[in-house]
This record gives sequence, structure tokens and C-alpha cells, in this order.
Amino acid sequence: VTQDTWGDTITALREWESLTARTDALKSTLSESTFEGSVDGVTVTVDGRQRTVDLKISDAAASKGSKLGTLIKEAHSDAVDRSLEAMTENLQELYASHFSAKK
Repeated sequence: VTQDTWGDTITALREWESLTARTDALKSTLSESTFEGSVDGVTVTVDGRQRTVDLKISDAAASKGSKLGTLIKEAHSDAVDRSLEAMTENLQELYASHFSAKK
């Protein structure tokens, strides 16, 4: 009985290490990825951790005065949404492939 318990523990540790390695690889991939969001001449680029890495403002957008801040927020939100969608999709694939391989 003790040996069975030990065997289950070893298997669980191996599976956990495998999942951890896959998660680390996904985190690295997402960190190297960029996602753009654009609204009315404002483009914000974020990395996979939703950190802003670039901001482009067209002359037309720059002339919008007080609306510029809102445009930047909306473009940033669009970029973050795209990043989160990619992360969610990749996590679903990671878990599906990990757990389907264990059946």
C-alpha cells in the first residue's frame, strides 16, 4: 500500500513538473509577443504581459485635443483585450493537450 501511494506521488510530481515547464514556455512565448489596438489614429502596442511597448499617434488624432486621452485608453484597452484573448486561447490549448495526454 505504501508503494502504491509513493508511485502516485511520483507520477503527480512528474505531471506537475511537465505542466510547469509548459506554462513557463507559454509565459516566455507571450512575453515575446506583441498585440496592437487601434482607435481613430491611435495605436497602442502591448506585450503578452499587457505592458505598453509602443504608442503611435497620427497627426489627425493629435489634433483631437482633450479626446486624445480617451483614444489612447481605448486603443490600450483593445490591445490588452487581444493579448488576453491570445493568452486564454493558449492556456486552453496547453491544458487540453496536457490532460488529454494523461488519459
